[in-house]
Amino acid sequence: MLAQAYSVSIKIVSRLWSKAKALIDNGDMVDLSCNLMKRVGRKRVEVDPDRVMQIPLRNRKSIMDLANALGMSKSSLHRRIKEGSLRRHSNAIKP
Repeated sequence: MLAQAYSVSIKIVSRLWSKAKALIDNGDMVDLSCNLMKRVGRKRVEVDPDRVMQIPLRNRKSIMDLANALGMSKSSLHRRIKEGSLRRHSNAIKP
């Protein structure tokens, strides 16, 4: 009944039930929450601002040049710019 009510397989219900019984037998508090919270998924590619400053200006005029100099993809670098960890700079004299 529980498997149908929560739209999961019988194996999942059985696994959770046996885990709860084992916790009760040990006298522990029953906590069946997910252990993987905030640790799952693809890890972010971080950009070091000091490393960006060490790259000569002629090699960081475009996103493609900067991405090649940093050794990362253009899309990852563009995401970091959109998030605000890097910002664009333009000159008012020579736009």
